Amino acid sequence: MAGDDLVHLKNYVAEDGERLALVWWRNPETLEKWRNDPEHQDAQQLGRDKWYEFFELSVAEVVRTSSSKDPEEYPAP
Repeated sequence: MAGDDLVHLKNYVAEDGERLALVWWRNPETLEKWRNDPEHQDAQQLGRDKWYEFFELSVAEVVRTSSSKDPEEYPAP
């Protein structure tokens, strides 16, 4: 998908079929690089045309992460 730029990816599917993907990027520049990648833009258009009648995208910045797991087990901001 994005080579070394992608830090972590998690996908969830609800019982009603609704999907959620959480993606952690190395930094804002790598996110922008992926956003502008022609292959990714083609995939977005295919998704709009063929599979999704609706989608919503939110971009957020992680301010703090807390976990009971070892820090190596979850993505660093």
